[in-house]
Amino acid sequence: MTRELLDSINRACQAGISYGYQLPEQEVIPTSIPQLDAVIGGGVPRGRIIEIFGAEASGKTALALHMARRIPGPTLYVDADGGLSPYILNGQDLYLLRLETLEDTLDACITAARTGSFGSIVIDSVCALPTNEDIRSTINSKDWAENDKRQAKVLSKALPILAGVLHYTGCSLILVNQLRNKVPCLVGRPDRPTGGRAIAYYSSLRLETHGYEAIKEADTITGQKILVKVEKCKYTPPGKRATASLLYGEGVCA
Repeated sequence: MTRELLDSINRACQAGISYGYQLPEQEVIPTSIPQLDAVIGGGVPRGRIIEIFGAEASGKTALALHMARRIPGPTLYVDADGGLSPYILNGQDLYLLRLETLEDTLDACITAARTGSFGSIVIDSVCALPTNEDIRSTINSKDWAENDKRQAKVLSKALPILAGVLHYTGCSLILVNQLRNKVPCLVGRPDRPTGGRAIAYYSSLRLETHGYEAIKEADTITGQKILVKVEKCKYTPPGKRATASLLYGEGVCA
C-alpha cells in the first residue's frame, strides 16, 4: 500500500519520493585549525550558508577568507564596505565583486552559485549593502531608521533561493556580519547581528568572533588571539569554543 501511494504521488507531482531514503553525509573541508575543526563538526560545510559575526577588529574577515581558502575552487568576494586589506589576502584566488545595492549583489551571487564555477562566496559585510529603497532615499528621510527592516525583507526573499542553489552546486556562502546595539535592552545581551532572523535561520553554521589578546614580538604587535564561539551548528552541539591566532600579513593559524 505504501509503495503504491508513493508511485501515485510521483506520477501526479513528478516527484522523486523514495522509501527508506538515508541522508548523505555532509561534506566538510578541514580548516587546518584542529581546535576549530573539533567544535564545528570537522571543518567548513560544503554547499551551506555560514555566518561569521562579531565586534570590529575581531578577526571576522580574516577567518572568512581562511575558511574560503580551504574550499576547492576560486572565491567570489563581495567587498561591500571597501575595507579589504591587502595584507590578509596572502595570495588567495579571489574575484572581487562590487555592486551598489543588496538586491543586485544577491542576484549576482545566485547567478554565480548556479554556474558552479566558484567554491565559495564571501559577502563582507551584509549590513554595508543598502537596498534599492535606501539608494532612492536621503539621509534626512523619516524612514531612514527602517534600513535594517528593509535589509531583513530582502534577505528573507533571497536566502531561500540561495540555500537551494548552494546545496545543489556545493558552493559555500560565507556572510560576514556586524553587531548592532539593542536600545533599550533590559534583558539578555545588548547587541545583535544585523539582517533580521533570516540569516540565523538559513545558516547551517554561525560563528561569533572575539579578539582578546595581542600577539607581540618585542614591542611590536604582530597579531592577535581570537576566540571563536559556535552559536549554531547543524552537525555538532553548539556553544563550544575554540581559539586561534591571527598573524598580520599571514592570516589565521592554530
